[in-house]
Amino acid sequence: MAPHPISKPLADMEFPAQRNFSDTRSLGAWSKRHKKGLRRRAQGFMETADRISVPFTLAELEDEVNRGLVVKSELQAICDSLADQEPQACSALFVGRDGKPIFAYLSNRLITDAERLELSWDSQFEGRTLADLEIREAAETKKRADELEEGEVGRDRPTRVFDGISREQQWNSYVASQALCSAMPGTLKDDPSRHGLIKSMHYKSAVPSKVGTASSVQENEEEEYDSPESEDPADDEAALRAEEFGEVLRVHDMLVDLEEEDEKEETAWQELEDEVVNPSAHRREEFDSEESAGVVHLVHGWVQRGNPKKGLFISGDISKTSSTLAAVQPYYHATSPVASHISAYLEAVFPDWHKIYTEAFEAGCMFEEDPGPFYGRAIIYKLQGELHKDNRDGGPSCSFGVGSYSGGAMYVPQLRAKFRYCPGSMCLFFSSLLHHEVEEFSPGIQTPEMMELGLTPGRIGTVFFFPKLSLHHLKGKPKGWGKRTGFGNWSNLSTVNRHTSHSLVSKEELEDLEMECLDGPSPPL
Repeated sequence: MAPHPISKPLADMEFPAQRNFSDTRSLGAWSKRHKKGLRRRAQGFMETADRISVPFTLAELEDEVNRGLVVKSELQAICDSLADQEPQACSALFVGRDGKPIFAYLSNRLITDAERLELSWDSQFEGRTLADLEIREAAETKKRADELEEGEVGRDRPTRVFDGISREQQWNSYVASQALCSAMPGTLKDDPSRHGLIKSMHYKSAVPSKVGTASSVQENEEEEYDSPESEDPADDEAALRAEEFGEVLRVHDMLVDLEEEDEKEETAWQELEDEVVNPSAHRREEFDSEESAGVVHLVHGWVQRGNPKKGLFISGDISKTSSTLAAVQPYYHATSPVASHISAYLEAVFPDWHKIYTEAFEAGCMFEEDPGPFYGRAIIYKLQGELHKDNRDGGPSCSFGVGSYSGGAMYVPQLRAKFRYCPGSMCLFFSSLLHHEVEEFSPGIQTPEMMELGLTPGRIGTVFFFPKLSLHHLKGKPKGWGKRTGFGNWSNLSTVNRHTSHSLVSKEELEDLEMECLDGPSPPL
């Protein structure tokens, strides 16, 4: 279970700047101003971000995926070939042969008078790495300084903007996500195709932890696993039993040898786990703390597997206990500015999908603290990533990471792309069509300040998405339908309430409506 961070006021990101309370404008006006600013920034991305052209359209990509022509092993080979390539660090919009957006990378964007870069996917890394970004920014800064010396004015605008999640929003998401996963521990199914098999993350503290550490677990294991030279009679009995099974004895001796060779006295099982289950994992002797990892799904309503005809249900992670239910609304409230930020870019990049999502979200919204329009979120808590695609997503999704970590680049092999996926950088794309993989990350060191706040290092990924079947169920439904009718299970009673609230309904009409309810299907228990 994730430790719950100590209560501390979250960064106030409801408004773009500190409020002046002499200003009598309402909270609603401030909120509108904030959203207008987000839309303006998103529109700036569409106008000035680098453009990278790919030799196919979104429809062709979808057809290729549906026909099973995408071979995952070939895509993994592309990812491997990009391992030594410096990732892209500049915001970019990938467009198809028809000029329509396919993928948006939202990170650092230069503000210059020069034309945006127009590149093909074969040259997409040219001038777009972190080193290139710094060179281009230095040149722009010098140019502005020279113009200022010549008497030109109005050159005080920033040289770059960050299209991703701001630092304040990152902090809110970091604290809120860990608090959520403390009340709602993530799970990990026995499917290594997405996040591997390791269900925990090891990290190092500035001051070694004495509770729940790898070393304390090791001590307990050593107490149960005595040396063969022990004079305890129980060991003699164990040896006699082992002699009856020569293979068992040989394995036992091998494990003992491994223990003796390990400088940190790492147990043999830990050694075998690193070598067999996860060869690329860091050796545990480098760390002194361990934390459970997993995935949490927050979905207002989705279809249960194996029961597509039973309609929508609030995701089980939310409704598991009263504590998990109580944790969701504060989380939504704390991260609502993040959702608004993502919504603005969705509207700019994929306006048609923003409209579809908004209408469906308004019909099925069950938690008003979530501004939408994405219907679900997946919190990938401290897990590594594998190459995969999200088959059940109904349209574009948006992903980003927060926390204290290094590494974790994003690979999108069908685009031949590798992105610098630092905290706050976002990827907005069709995750059901494009395979993607997050490179292995390394958790930062837990500083004394983090320990004081109860925060642990590592990467917390968040994916905003809309389930395909949820989108199908909500299509054409009126605003508030999910809450008012219990996803359609209480539609008859809803009709009664609507009629009884009207003063012109007669007693006879009311009795007829009540009989309709009694004769109709009963809502499920």
